[in-house]
Amino acid sequence: MAQNPIPVTYDPLVALAEDAADGAHQYQAAIGLLHNTETAIRADITALTTAETDLLAKRVEKNGVATNLRTADSNAKAFIALFVRTGRVTIGSDWNAQWEQAGFSAGSLAIPRMQEERFVLLGAMRDFLTTNPSLESVDANHPALNVTAALATTHYDTISTARSNVNVVNAQNGFALAARDAAQAALRKRLTGLREELIQILADDDPRWYGFGFNRPADPATPGVPEGVVVTPGAVGSGAVIVDWNDARRATGYKVFALLAGAATPRQFGLFSDTQTVIPLTTGDVAQITVVAHNDHGYSEPSTAVPATAP
Repeated sequence: MAQNPIPVTYDPLVALAEDAADGAHQYQAAIGLLHNTETAIRADITALTTAETDLLAKRVEKNGVATNLRTADSNAKAFIALFVRTGRVTIGSDWNAQWEQAGFSAGSLAIPRMQEERFVLLGAMRDFLTTNPSLESVDANHPALNVTAALATTHYDTISTARSNVNVVNAQNGFALAARDAAQAALRKRLTGLREELIQILADDDPRWYGFGFNRPADPATPGVPEGVVVTPGAVGSGAVIVDWNDARRATGYKVFALLAGAATPRQFGLFSDTQTVIPLTTGDVAQITVVAHNDHGYSEPSTAVPATAP
């Protein structure tokens, strides 16, 4: 007996919901569908797709503010390194009490490894240079080499703003994710309700189950037979044959078989999740190509055989 599990992930869930809404549009009046109507299904689809769009936009924004923070921190690292280089002349080549006052509290002139520590160090450097303006380094001809309290302030404020933006966007991402998950749960609940309502309305073998994107409960648990098999020769001399087929109901994978002329048993090629593959034969081979669908319950009957000659 075929089951109708409701997908958990976004893409298959929305695809099923669209099928369900189409089925409701077509059949709800005729079968007396009352609770899980086209209008209700489409409202839940819209809520989910809107929430997903918002979440994706928030993720793009999150990447942007994270990049801004990395850039600000990289510029700050360069400024700290410049401060250490000039300070070795004005403050001392080895760590001392003044270096500690300037923010190097770990007994070393090494630039801190963590971004948070570099941020705090910039604040200490700003305060130190403000208190000790004589230790600033200003080169009118090479402003990129300047080390001043104003520049330390600029770097500190830039990182502070970037960190704040990251925190805000992280929170917004959390809210957007929660909203998307809630909308996804609501759509799954809607489709579950539709399935249960159809159980009360339709016979197990009613073909209108298919119109809603569901299996008929009377169908076997094994997958349906693949249809629409098309075989296309590859490049001349390659021996390759391209095989395409349509999705089979309830299938999670497929196997392709080639029965070569004169052979008693067919050759088997892989277990494919897609509905297209290339099988390697030998140029001149004549074969009958079939496709079998697979799921956890077993295999389908083979598709109609399609003749092929390997190029």
